[in-house]
Amino acid sequence: MINKSTARIAIGVINKSIQMLNERNTTELLSTFHAPHIIIAESQTIIYKSKKDLENNYWDDFHRRAGEEWHHTVVDWTDPIHATESKAHIFMKFSRYTVDENWMIPHFEKMLYDNVQFISLLAKFLKIKPDNYYMKKVKQTTDFLKVNFFAKQCYRPNCDRNHN
Repeated sequence: MINKSTARIAIGVINKSIQMLNERNTTELLSTFHAPHIIIAESQTIIYKSKKDLENNYWDDFHRRAGEEWHHTVVDWTDPIHATESKAHIFMKFSRYTVDENWMIPHFEKMLYDNVQFISLLAKFLKIKPDNYYMKKVKQTTDFLKVNFFAKQCYRPNCDRNHN
């Protein structure tokens, strides 16, 4: 079920978040987040339980994930996977650009770990409550991994542009 109005609003918030991130405007960036705020990144899940927790920890955590060479982030695409009047889940791909001698190397966050965690989470949910919609999302995600990681022999957590 996709409420298109909610999905548009959520994608607008994502775009504003990325803009504030790139401007290093922590106050405005954090204003786009709700608490609790959950990030599935690399091989871990980070949960910020409150706004205060976000204020105290988000920026440092971001730099640990992105690296000190991080320059900016670009949203490549967004795809609403679930949206009701009150909540939206958006599947997205973004690229993080780092500073190298040519300022050109993108580090795509195709997130093998994140996708595997997503599949695991949905599989646990499906054991409790079978649902065709979420089963379709598991298939879409596994197909994405087959095409973007395994077919290209890209077994690293993140693949760069040279592997595409």
